[in-house]
Amino acid sequence: MAYKIRRQGIQLVKINEAYTSTTCLRYGHLNKVAGRTYRCRACDHRAHCDGVGAVNILNQGMHGKIRPGECVNPHESRITLSRRGPAEPGELLVG
Repeated sequence: MAYKIRRQGIQLVKINEAYTSTTCLRYGHLNKVAGRTYRCRACDHRAHCDGVGAVNILNQGMHGKIRPGECVNPHESRITLSRRGPAEPGELLVG
């Protein structure tokens, strides 16, 4: 897949997913996840654990680290979350 992405002129950023689904989106607290719902014991933030992980991976890809309290709006950036057909040159795929 990587060679196909490079051939299209798309930047691929490899992200270590460690702690991404256990880090609170609001304040960065680490919590164990039980089931599919993430619940921060410190601030009581609740969300689907896959969504928490996805936002943290996206922020890590955009900023080089997880930045609690900051969510990237995909509509204001050159990020492709999912698409049909060929990607545009210069798009960023986080995976």
